[in-house]
Amino acid sequence: RKFPIFFCLKYRFLAFLEHFEYFFPLYVTWGKKHRNFLLQESDWTQVPDSPLSDSKKAEWATYRQELRDMMTSVTNETEIGSVVWPTPPE
Repeated sequence: RKFPIFFCLKYRFLAFLEHFEYFFPLYVTWGKKHRNFLLQESDWTQVPDSPLSDSKKAEWATYRQELRDMMTSVTNETEIGSVVWPTPPE
């Protein structure tokens, strides 16, 4: 007997949710890697010879601190979806 594709996808998704706690460390690891990438991409804003003004450097420093602090609040699988990524200054 063949099942419609939506049934198969729904079943796979439900099976995934059933074992979400096994995948949670992977999501946290991905979040930290993405955060580290964003920090690395904004390193240029904090060097002494950066073309930014002091006020813009302060905005970028605040953004970078928000990036560092954001993953410390993630402690279990119910909070992983509530992580809000900070917006970089323009």
